Amino acid sequence: MKYVRILLTVVWGIVYWPVNRLYESTQKWYFKIKKEDEILYYLFTPFYWIFSAITFIISAPYEMFIAKDLH
Repeated sequence: MKYVRILLTVVWGIVYWPVNRLYESTQKWYFKIKKEDEILYYLFTPFYWIFSAITFIISAPYEMFIAKDLH
């Protein structure tokens, strides 16, 4: 059973890593744009929060897999 969890961790990591990197770069841009263009900032806000929710939904099981495999 432990090998199945490790395999799931690796597979989920392949999905998680690019999504998280994209989220981090989007987050940097999103917070920077507030100073430059507030209208664009407020127009992009719903998309940012949807993207945040998707990233959270993906990251929660991945971190759970990692926590179980480390202990």
